[in-house]
Amino acid sequence: MNMRLLAVIPVSVIYLCLAAMADAPVRTAVISEVDGTVSIRRALDKAWVPAEKGMPLEEGDAVKTGTDSYAVVDIGTPDRGASVEVKPNSQLGIAELFKKDTKTTDKTLLDLAVGEVLVKTEKLKTEDSRFEVKTPTSIIGVRGTKFSVKVEAL
Repeated sequence: MNMRLLAVIPVSVIYLCLAAMADAPVRTAVISEVDGTVSIRRALDKAWVPAEKGMPLEEGDAVKTGTDSYAVVDIGTPDRGASVEVKPNSQLGIAELFKKDTKTTDKTLLDLAVGEVLVKTEKLKTEDSRFEVKTPTSIIGVRGTKFSVKVEAL
């Protein structure tokens, strides 16, 4: 086989993969409300920075609220998503925001280290979709409802 052809094949494969990723649907999470002392930590950073309304969140990011403080994180779109109120003295991680395509499978995994969240989520569209909240002792999965999860510090 011609060596020049072998060099072209991997470059073509990489280009096609990058083009497909560029067109892939993106799940979004945005801080829609902030009251009091609220901080975020980006996945690649160690430092907490002040949160602001409208800040986007990605997989691996975390939200922390202080005393007498709260934040609301909207995940997805208004017609297909969830609203998560992070109550005072809480720390919530965005562990997974997966979207297979524009109309079917969404997978959300939130990691509540300490504190409380109030979740309002729309009914999931497919059997493969998931919305879960992980705590240090359990994983709660729902199909569409309003619920609260609380983790107390030891």
